[in-house]
This record gives sequence, structure tokens and C-alpha cells, in this order.
Amino acid sequence: MNANHAVVDTSVLLKWFLPGDEEYQDQAFKLRDRFFKGELTVFVPEYAAYELGNRLSRLPRSNSAYFLDVLDLSGRLLPLNRSQLARTFDLASLKQPQNAKGLTFYDACFIVIAQDQHCPLVTADTLQGRAATKAGVKVIELKNYV
Repeated sequence: MNANHAVVDTSVLLKWFLPGDEEYQDQAFKLRDRFFKGELTVFVPEYAAYELGNRLSRLPRSNSAYFLDVLDLSGRLLPLNRSQLARTFDLASLKQPQNAKGLTFYDACFIVIAQDQHCPLVTADTLQGRAATKAGVKVIELKNYV
């Protein structure tokens, strides 16, 4: 497992760009700074750019230049192949015990990428973190990021 690689969930990525006092925003900024300094390689599913763009475009003082910072993730936005999509579906399936409270397909995508990249998942989402741990992925809770 490479300590300089991580899958970063949207719950964390949003904190990189949202103004104000988001919970654990200081930890998110530390992670963001490591990424922009080239000290950390971040992997995310390619749909995350759309998820982030959708949320950021709703902000009153948001603009396209603001969103272009998100696109600095280019090259790390990973498409999911057929096998990965099937595994994502299985993780998000209501038949899975860890999904009794609603792990989304979106969140399951991050877990599958972490499995395939052999790197930890950084998340602020407790449910996703529990599901990832059960799937054999090392989880770094944002609140514990130093």
C-alpha cells in the first residue's frame, strides 16, 4: 500500500472548495494542500467531477474558475470497467449486511477504486467507512487525518 496514494470521497473533496466552517475542514485542507504540492496522488471515480460540479454550481459566489480547480484531478478521474461496475453493484446491493442503512452506488464506487488501487479511502462518511472496512479497504476518517 502506497502512503502517497489515496482515494478521496466526495464528502472530503467538497470541503476543499466549500466556503465556511465545514466540519473537519482543516483536515480536508491539509489533504488538499498535499495533493496540490504533488505529495499525494488522489484517485476518484470519473463521475465525481459531475457530482462536485453540480454541488459547486449551486453556490452563490461560485464561478467556472472555481470549478476548474476540481478539474486539476484530471488523470486521476478513473472510469469504471464492467467488472468494477458489477462489484460496485454488489457492494451497494440491499442484500449486503453493511448496506442495511443505505450505502449508495456512488459511495460503493470509491470503495472499489480503493480496492483496485491498493490504497486507503479518505472519507467523512461513517457508513461508507464501515462498508469499506468490511470490504478490506483501509479507511482514514477525515477527522483523524493529520
